[in-house]
Amino acid sequence: MELKDQLRLRMDQLGINVPQLAKRIGVSDQAVRHYLDGRSRPRHEKVALIEQALSMRLDLHEGAAPTAPTAADLTSQEDIQLFLLLVKLPARVKVALAGLAQAILLPVSSPGHVKVDMSQPVQPFLERPKPTKKEVAVETPSRKPRKRA
Repeated sequence: MELKDQLRLRMDQLGINVPQLAKRIGVSDQAVRHYLDGRSRPRHEKVALIEQALSMRLDLHEGAAPTAPTAADLTSQEDIQLFLLLVKLPARVKVALAGLAQAILLPVSSPGHVKVDMSQPVQPFLERPKPTKKEVAVETPSRKPRKRA
């Protein structure tokens, strides 16, 4: 479906007229009419505003074969949050996590296998130190004896 048809259809569904859309996206009424007539196409920054104003994603390919997905299309918000946490870790911990991920995900014989430099000792990061008696006392919830009826 052409861009102009997508716009008209969604504006009709929402009951939005040309001046209302123009005001929402910060362009003149004439610019919106040009989009609707197919005489011009909105610039990239205006496309984002139109999508927001109409609560929809526009198909800018208009039926043509779409391009390959971008990294943003393939990355979930959870992955981004995890990455932001990982970049804050010390280098030695990152090396240990990379080695662990390799061991889980990449068989040694796979083509394109990337070897992580594991020359630094990583064992301390994989084992949790034994808690002291004070820590055990704090972590252990106290139980009150139940009264029998």
